[in-house]
Amino acid sequence: MLRTAIQQRGRVDRDRFLQYYATVSHAPHRGLQTKIITQSLYRLIEHGLLIGHGYRTPEKWFIETVTLTSAGRKAARKALGEQQALPLHVKKR
Repeated sequence: MLRTAIQQRGRVDRDRFLQYYATVSHAPHRGLQTKIITQSLYRLIEHGLLIGHGYRTPEKWFIETVTLTSAGRKAARKALGEQQALPLHVKKR
């Protein structure tokens, strides 16, 4: 999910995450896919990697879009295997 969010930049619609199951050969049925994505989004929000945007009813939250936090961007870069450049200043003699 973090990889998808970092490639999109900005807000990512939750339907974008369902496209993953189009490439899987033995994908679960549509209702279970939605449940899996919802639980994953809740966990990533709890860990501070995503910000959820949507609306709240008295019973629960409905997440429509998500945005990466700075910690989420770092985790996504690490998952992608990109090495971050450090601002090294070397003194010349």
